[in-house]
Amino acid sequence: MVIVMKKIDKDIIFKLSDFDHFGNYIYTVLGHDCNLRCKYCFIPKDNIRLDIKVAYKLLDIIAKERDSLSVRFYGGEPLLYFSKIRDIVNYVKKSGLDADFALPTNGTLLNKKIIDFIKSNNISVMVSLDGDKKTNDMMRVFPDGSGTYDVVRRGIKLLEKNGVDYQVAVTINKHNIPNLLHNIEYILNNFNIKKVNLNYPYCLKEKDINLKEVVNVIVDVNKKLIAKYRLATGDFYETFIKPIFSGKTSLHCGGFEGHIVLHPNGNLSPCLALSQQPYAIFIEKANSLKEIYLSKHFSNWRNLVIKYINGPCLKCPYWNICGFGCPYRSILLGDQDLPDPLMCNLTKRIMKEYGYKGDRDAR
Repeated sequence: MVIVMKKIDKDIIFKLSDFDHFGNYIYTVLGHDCNLRCKYCFIPKDNIRLDIKVAYKLLDIIAKERDSLSVRFYGGEPLLYFSKIRDIVNYVKKSGLDADFALPTNGTLLNKKIIDFIKSNNISVMVSLDGDKKTNDMMRVFPDGSGTYDVVRRGIKLLEKNGVDYQVAVTINKHNIPNLLHNIEYILNNFNIKKVNLNYPYCLKEKDINLKEVVNVIVDVNKKLIAKYRLATGDFYETFIKPIFSGKTSLHCGGFEGHIVLHPNGNLSPCLALSQQPYAIFIEKANSLKEIYLSKHFSNWRNLVIKYINGPCLKCPYWNICGFGCPYRSILLGDQDLPDPLMCNLTKRIMKEYGYKGDRDAR
């Protein structure tokens, strides 16, 4: 199969990362603590909690300069801080912003009260589940080491009973790489779910995680899902299939597209995983979106994509659709000046798979 791809404007990457998009989307990290101890989690566990007044300050700044806003609550486990979620939703609504809200959760704390609030405020829900009971409970565990599947399933069924649409996020790691297709099919066949998303592994240094194997699994599983269900995982569709046919691309990293992360220590950064300098600025030092955007902390992050484009990506025929991956993954691997090897190799495999020759004249 040969795909004829519409040509993408080579300037679109820079248009996406300009100031007009900055501050339209915020991650609000309510706290780092979690009621689980998943074995692959990279979030530090501490008792730091977001001061609600700090959140209000950022929202006030945004409301003065923007008309709309997407808010994603994050943790740790966000539902440990449900009262803060409620307060922020109400504050955003009073601000006059045209807003939407999203909530990733491990699903163990869902109850009728929380679900009623989610439904009445039209909050999008993403529940983490790695597959069947045996697979999920290898990694997603409570502090005492016991598995979470039964409790998560109960929470999902409560969402379904109350008519709340939701998505499922499957984190790829050594526990489910060999049987990923089975686990996605298990979720599709056992829950009333329309979309499954994959969270790709951040750390590729683990001896049990092989880059080539991960790439092959992601591609092969999606090919089989498309053939059998006419369905691809959400991340695969948005990152690869949609750009191929629409001629529109986007940067894989939200920090490049203008997302702001509010950390519980009061710092602002482009990345959930980085709450300290050189990529984080204390909110008390900022009084406008322009100040945050032009700060060295956010400029450092935007400059990474320029290094990619003018460096190792310069001669790549697929540079205009790969999205340049996750810079945090590059940092973990020890070289932030090189693009994310997972997304780089995944893009090349997909494009060759479907016979796309690339845009060699784009640069």
